[in-house]
Amino acid sequence: MRFFPTIIAKGLILTVGVMVLGVSLARASLEILAQEINSDKIGNNPLSFIINYGDGETEVGNYKLPEVATLPTNPMYGLKRVRDYFWLLISRGNDKVKLALLMADKKTEETRQLWLLNMSEEALTAGNEAMDKLEYANQLILASGSNDNQNKQIAKQIYLAGFAYNEIFKLGNNAFDLDSLKYQQLITRNEGWNKTQKENRWNWNN
Repeated sequence: MRFFPTIIAKGLILTVGVMVLGVSLARASLEILAQEINSDKIGNNPLSFIINYGDGETEVGNYKLPEVATLPTNPMYGLKRVRDYFWLLISRGNDKVKLALLMADKKTEETRQLWLLNMSEEALTAGNEAMDKLEYANQLILASGSNDNQNKQIAKQIYLAGFAYNEIFKLGNNAFDLDSLKYQQLITRNEGWNKTQKENRWNWNN
């Protein structure tokens, strides 16, 4: 019977077509996002903080977090994660680093909103995912081996991001039903990262 092979063939063609369309849409949306990142139109939530280097030396830091419309409570959140995966997969060079940093920023803003919703477990998960993405962005910039002005600027953003995230993570002090052990682990992870970044800031500050 030739009926079933025909159905299978049509199904395969439809599946391939949907995949091609999905990749095309991902590429198009990524190009738009890249333009917004480069024009500094993403960050709308400013943060100010003090970086303490010891021996009386301090620095005022400023950072902007992006808006986040879709939280883990949204049924469409899974599609957002798939989209983000494809975006990272098809990105290259500095665009990939900037995208990883943006995803870290968005996870941090998610953390803020989840704290406000008293969703402590979800906030802790988002906070750790933010640190994962921040560490990944740093790995990418170091692996590039370039020390040009653009890379130094991105490295400085990565540097400041960790201190900005600390301001958001500390909001967990006021959260309800908080797993204190997991919370302290997140704070320790972030502070350890910031300590290492301060020690290595000469990488971009020369």
